[in-house]
Amino acid sequence: MHQVGVNPHSDVLRIGNSRVQRALIPAPVTWKRSTYDGKPYPVDFGAIKNISRDDQLAMLRIPPQLMGVVPQNAGGVGSIRDASQVWAVNELEPEQARLLQINDWLGEEVVQFKPYEILAVG
Repeated sequence: MHQVGVNPHSDVLRIGNSRVQRALIPAPVTWKRSTYDGKPYPVDFGAIKNISRDDQLAMLRIPPQLMGVVPQNAGGVGSIRDASQVWAVNELEPEQARLLQINDWLGEEVVQFKPYEILAVG
């Protein structure tokens, strides 16, 4: 029978004579993980949040200015109008074209889209 040993200050799970890397479980804000020299260091939750946000934006393929993301630098994020038009051409229209194929499959028009346009403010 294998023995399982867990050291709460380590990322390594021991099963018998094997070392298996274990996943870190999210912990409270006050949690600190020890380094190899035994000195704790705080976890930077702000950096984790920003990385997670950027990963979500990349996965959804939506420009940050269309999602309301506040820029982290002085340069800003550019024109919302330009980003919206590029997003519509590169992302929205190809998806609409795929969905319009349902009409060909069914033999009648059941799916239709209005053309994408940016509303004028004023």
